[in-house]
Amino acid sequence: MGHAFLKEIVSPEHPGLDLTRATLAALLKYPWLKTNRVAKSKKWGAYDSEDRDFDWASELLPHKSVRTTEAELMDWSDDVTYAVHMLRIFIVLAESQCTC
Repeated sequence: MGHAFLKEIVSPEHPGLDLTRATLAALLKYPWLKTNRVAKSKKWGAYDSEDRDFDWASELLPHKSVRTTEAELMDWSDDVTYAVHMLRIFIVLAESQCTC
C-alpha cells in the first residue's frame, strides 16, 4: 500500500477485517512512522497517532525500518505488474502506428 493506512483501514481497533499481526506487518511497505522517516523519505507507513497499532504490527519486522519478506515480495510484484502494463501499452501504441 505504501501510505499511512493503519487506522483507517486495517487497525486492530476497528471491527471487520480482524487481520493477523503477520498480515499487518506484511502490509507495511514503509515500516516507519511519519516522524521517524528513514533518510528523510517522503513516504511513511503510519501517522504518529497510530503508533500503538504500528508498534503492535511491527513487532514481527526483522529489524526496525526493515520490511518483511512478504512486504518485499508485494513491492516487487507491484513493480513487475506496472512494468508489464507499460510494456503492453507500448506494444499496442506501436502496432497502432505501424504502416505495414
